[in-house]
Amino acid sequence: MANPQFTPYKSLQDLRVLKQWFFSTEPEDLRQRAIQRVQAYLTRGNVPHSIESTSSLTSSVLLDEMFIKGILTDPTPIQLSYTMSIIKFVNGLLDPYQRARFTIPLHKLAQVLGLPSYFVELRHAGTHEALPSLSMLRITCQNALKWLQANYWDLALENTENETEATLKQLTDNELEYVKTIKKEVKAYSKIRREDVKKMFKPGDSSVSGKQYWDSLKNLKILYDQNQTLFLETMFFDRIFIVGDFLSEGKIDGLLRFYNPIISYLKATSTVLRYISTVEILSTNGSNEANQQQKWIQRMIADVATDIGEVGSLLDHIEDVSIDNRLLLLEGLKTKVQDDEKLLKKVSLLIQATKFEKMNKSIDQISFGGDRKRSTDNVDFGKAKKSKVDGAADEEHIWTKSNSWDFRPYGEV
Repeated sequence: MANPQFTPYKSLQDLRVLKQWFFSTEPEDLRQRAIQRVQAYLTRGNVPHSIESTSSLTSSVLLDEMFIKGILTDPTPIQLSYTMSIIKFVNGLLDPYQRARFTIPLHKLAQVLGLPSYFVELRHAGTHEALPSLSMLRITCQNALKWLQANYWDLALENTENETEATLKQLTDNELEYVKTIKKEVKAYSKIRREDVKKMFKPGDSSVSGKQYWDSLKNLKILYDQNQTLFLETMFFDRIFIVGDFLSEGKIDGLLRFYNPIISYLKATSTVLRYISTVEILSTNGSNEANQQQKWIQRMIADVATDIGEVGSLLDHIEDVSIDNRLLLLEGLKTKVQDDEKLLKKVSLLIQATKFEKMNKSIDQISFGGDRKRSTDNVDFGKAKKSKVDGAADEEHIWTKSNSWDFRPYGEV
């Protein structure tokens, strides 16, 4: 079962409905509702650029329709809206490719995506020259929406539908029933905890709530022992330990306090810590989900550090942890093992090695040699221009010297 990606929408059906609202006005025009839905998604987390651009371009179209109907009389705000939407559309698509030492011409980057060159031309005119005409903006915006429909919406829904079917086939009927049982026990645990979050139930509590509390924990421990991997995947990636909603720092701490008794009862803190440190949160770095992941790591470090054997076991598997989480994990452990000279030295050396690895990876990414989200293997970057100055050896220059240049004081025409 692959780690799922956090999205602001609940299901693919929500995405299909949103597409219908944007691109079909029959039997009812729901484009304004689609824009409002995207604005709501933006408050929940990261929204794909193509969805946000579709909303922005559609908003400009609706504003233009008000102008056509005579509700608005000044065309300038319409032009500004169209221009800004198109600029954001083009920049959002091409900027992720600008990872070279020298700036790559946008026309070359557009070729990689199959983006028509006139989108780049209009983006340049809107940024550096006079506003394009309203008729040109209308044509470009409609073509941009068609491009998004063909190259994002149609392809994304087709691909994700196939991926969803493949993912569902990976879980057997017994595993699906197992996941359902986990959620049932978590629901029972949560119901009792919500009655009084601050109340701590002692072992052997004979009250009705106390019996239900300990029964739910015992049942969760049995389920954990049956299939540890699927149990942890369910708890961390099915909106239990980590949720997709935006949470403040205080609410994240509250979420951890609410569910931490489950992890403590499992008596497998190092296993859980190793798991959550290893998995990749498939969302933008620094996102709310990634913050929740790091908070869980920080909370469990203190428990693990009290057992030297657990620390040693964790360090033996440290290479499985992603670099950023590895640094967070090691630096947290370093503060907890100050009294153990041998262990402290080992952790310190691992921190130095991880920082060196992270630095090399950053250098590789800058030079296009490392991992990256989008491939640019087909881009012809060309060669840096070279020129000789006063008979000196060849040197790289971004600008070439003009023979017709004439010095004038700054400000003189």
